[in-house]
Amino acid sequence: MARRAKLLMVQGTSSGAGKSVTVAGLCRMYADRGYRVAPFKSQNMSSKLYVAKGGGKMAQAQAIQAAASRKEPDPRMNPILLRPLGDYRSEVIVNGRFHSEMHARDYYEKFALRAGPAARAKGARRAAPGKRPDSHRRGRLAGRNQHRQVRHCQHAACRKGKSPGGNRRGH
Repeated sequence: MARRAKLLMVQGTSSGAGKSVTVAGLCRMYADRGYRVAPFKSQNMSSKLYVAKGGGKMAQAQAIQAAASRKEPDPRMNPILLRPLGDYRSEVIVNGRFHSEMHARDYYEKFALRAGPAARAKGARRAAPGKRPDSHRRGRLAGRNQHRQVRHCQHAACRKGKSPGGNRRGH
């Protein structure tokens, strides 16, 4: 029988509360103790980008956390990245690749709430860079899809070896 990964989630009440620094510290502490750890943040808004090997973009904070974990930064650690452009508009990056530019209202109404981030993220793997991903899974409940994506990524990140204690992991 396969061992289940132990997960840890860090939450904060606001931006700038210190979640990213705390997660980087925890990643290094557990990595130094011999655990196999990896950071994960399902959605992030950041203008500070890191370009991973292969050209995929991710938030710089998750790249720093990956380095603290002694892992190669991977855009799957930050599958949905919003790069603010101003005037309530953001560049939407899914799994490290450009998806589209959207107004905040459109992002929530047409992307996050309707099709669900997991459905879009899954489709983006098959889409060419800069092209709209497949939307064959439209209509599913966003919460259900997002929950599946988060659980899948969490388990993939800590699937083998030791992992830190806790009930959930993420950031």
